[in-house]
Amino acid sequence: MDSLLRGLGRLVLQAYYRQIEVTGSNHLPESGPVIVVANHFNSLVDGVVITSFLPRMPRFLAASTIWDFTPIRPILNAAGVVPLFRAQDGRKVKGSLPATFAKAAELLRSGGVLAIFPEGKSHNEPSLLPLKTGTARIALEADSTTDLLCVQIVPVALTFEAKNRFRSRTLVEIGPPITASPEQIEAYYSKNPAVRSGAVKQLTSQISECLQALAPRHETWDEARLIGRAAEIISQPGPNDAQHDGWATLNTTRRDLSRGYAVVRETHPEQTAALGQDLAEYDNLLRATALRDGQVVNTPPASVAPFIAKASVRFLFGLPIVFIGFVLNWPPYRVLLALSHWRDLDKRSTWSIFAGFFLFPIFWTVAAIISGYIGANLWGGSAFWISSFSVLIAGPVSGKLMLGYLDLYSETLAEARAWTRLRGANNLSDSLIEKRRVILEKLRALVEAYRADEALQEPD
Repeated sequence: MDSLLRGLGRLVLQAYYRQIEVTGSNHLPESGPVIVVANHFNSLVDGVVITSFLPRMPRFLAASTIWDFTPIRPILNAAGVVPLFRAQDGRKVKGSLPATFAKAAELLRSGGVLAIFPEGKSHNEPSLLPLKTGTARIALEADSTTDLLCVQIVPVALTFEAKNRFRSRTLVEIGPPITASPEQIEAYYSKNPAVRSGAVKQLTSQISECLQALAPRHETWDEARLIGRAAEIISQPGPNDAQHDGWATLNTTRRDLSRGYAVVRETHPEQTAALGQDLAEYDNLLRATALRDGQVVNTPPASVAPFIAKASVRFLFGLPIVFIGFVLNWPPYRVLLALSHWRDLDKRSTWSIFAGFFLFPIFWTVAAIISGYIGANLWGGSAFWISSFSVLIAGPVSGKLMLGYLDLYSETLAEARAWTRLRGANNLSDSLIEKRRVILEKLRALVEAYRADEALQEPD
């Protein structure tokens, strides 16, 4: 059952997100009790990502409110999700919280993996919320009742390029594990409530530090976007000079810049403000023209004809598949867009993915029945089953193939647009290249200033 659930999860997520990259898998112990703690930016999608892409499948501790969505109850039960009845949801039941924690501790004592979102709720903020103490309590409870079980607490950061945008990217970063210290476990044995509480708070603080070291941490989404833009620029100073080999490495640069920014805006406020203004102008210009930074630094070739010709050939050969995929998958996709549009930002991708899990098969089934009746009227009764079965197979297969063509179409359109706007008679290309050069110089100067300040603070 676990393999089936993980396979289904990967299938639906890889249909929605173009790329899901996992790093740090070696940090997750291959055996023994583990608590996975993760940031919670994307509602139920976060749980599916962790369940489907971690090396070991965890059992989740989740708010009982998700059982209100009746269609997904069988999935929750099959995945072994443990309900948590919380006062903040109006679901508190006497004795339920100790019972839930005891059940979680039992899972750990059996060597299992428990997953928790310690922020307590999903949100759309650009940084972590304060962590609840439940994770620390469960870890200490399991350790204190099993003679130093040494539960490994593993932080996992989920980063979404644009969590609600179809065919965007997702990054899963697994960090080094930590364990409760013998002193914390001993304190948890204490009959003094203050001592017990102190041990829980101390371990919670450690968990928070580990998770904050990986998870996105910004004051505003505008700040996050500009720091991301700065990471792109400093990672590729010149044409064909990329200093990163993937989104994970670029995200590490982004995280380092974010930490440095928190310092230099205090120590070098005027330089930081000037750089921020330049970045905002550059970013606004790129967004207004629908261009990417990589297209600016790597000026499009003199002719885009070979690229378009190659893409056109691929389109022509795949046209029948694209047409079938369009007919069988575009209508339910449009319905999903309409359904998710009215939801808050935090839950739009959840509605798209989970509703799509049911809506696409329903539409394929209806289309198969209609096709069967048409086939039977044209070629006889036996054609009903042949036509119906063909449509049921063609729905998901053509849909998956069509995704590849959609990605190709998007990339072709982006390159053609870049060539038109950067190779045109206007001065856009020169203006963008100059703005980028100035930003890179200021960025390097601030990085050097930050390093110099750090060197001065280091003890002799």
